[in-house]
Amino acid sequence: MGNQLLGSEKMKSPSFRIHESKLDEFDAHIDAHDEWSSRSEAVRKLIDEELDATNFDADEDEYLPSDDGERSVYLAMLGAANANLIYSPRRHGNALKRQLGESDLEAAAFVPLRRKGFIARQDSPPMKRSNDRPAHVYRVKPRCADPEQWKYREVVVTDGGRSK
Repeated sequence: MGNQLLGSEKMKSPSFRIHESKLDEFDAHIDAHDEWSSRSEAVRKLIDEELDATNFDADEDEYLPSDDGERSVYLAMLGAANANLIYSPRRHGNALKRQLGESDLEAAAFVPLRRKGFIARQDSPPMKRSNDRPAHVYRVKPRCADPEQWKYREVVVTDGGRSK
């Protein structure tokens, strides 16, 4: 049996090099969280999450979110966006809410899509609010673009579940 877990497909033991300081930092992270019982489990779960983050259908040359809820919001935003794939909550928000059948759609619903690279938040200086803060608009990734390679990819830093 070797590298095989009961009831699963054959497993392999990859070998790779990493800076010692990074490995120590990773081990400390594992010890601080109860999510994983071992380094191997942590690496397997992180790889699974990364691969599941996008669902690429090679037959259709499309990258879509694998989560059903995220996929429906992404496709609705794509449908509501203008010809330049810009989605403005102020201009397109009602169309998005109608399409999703939700009366109250919060911007927090966009955080997973931003984190995974399907949309990128941008400031829009021409559309100023009364308090002179720029309004946010979102650039929506075309279906054919790889979220990891998309040139408008936004790095979203989260702190306790809040995007910055």
